[in-house]
Amino acid sequence: MSTPHTPVGPAPSDIRISYFGDHSMLPDSSEYVSMANWTAYPYSRGHIHITSPNVGDPIDFDVGYLKDANEIDVKKHIWAYKLQREMWRRMSIFRGELASTHPRFSAESKAAVIEKAEGPVADGEKRIQYTEEDDKAIEQKVREIVTTTWHSLGTCKMASKEKMGVVDSTLSVHGLKGLKLADLSIPPENVGANTGNTAFLVGEKAADIFIKELGLGQSRARL
Repeated sequence: MSTPHTPVGPAPSDIRISYFGDHSMLPDSSEYVSMANWTAYPYSRGHIHITSPNVGDPIDFDVGYLKDANEIDVKKHIWAYKLQREMWRRMSIFRGELASTHPRFSAESKAAVIEKAEGPVADGEKRIQYTEEDDKAIEQKVREIVTTTWHSLGTCKMASKEKMGVVDSTLSVHGLKGLKLADLSIPPENVGANTGNTAFLVGEKAADIFIKELGLGQSRARL
């Protein structure tokens, strides 16, 4: 899940353009760099369930973003937005902020967006003083733009049925015969890294299970 981006522009011509929004909305000849935040271990939980045996019927699906009981996920994003903004405002390439990608702070707020600057604007260790109203504006922006990103996993996690699991330790789907799952749907928790290695591990372990259950290892040994 990502928090509000913090673009800087216009930047020196050697800065790689990496603005995450709609480029058609940017002023002509402007260049921007961006920062976004992801939480690898969210507390919020969603769900996905079938509603009937008919594959054409709609599913019961709720992503569950920012719905944890103690609002830890949204608090993390508010904190991360404030921190990344302090980082950008201290960089030598800082030339201002793109207002459309930031929360809608009031004009009187000390957190109001600086659209144009000649360089860094942060003064030593002094940080922006955010009010309760400012925090609500940040939360609103987070809720407007929060989304998933690459490397999704865990929709059919390996666990017991009592713990809402879908497959057991042999990759077999609970309650069904002859059906196994061997992909990134089975991890019970997220992976705080690129999921490529996890996919390889699942595949290798699945191969071991299939070879053992099909008796292929014993046949090869006799040869």
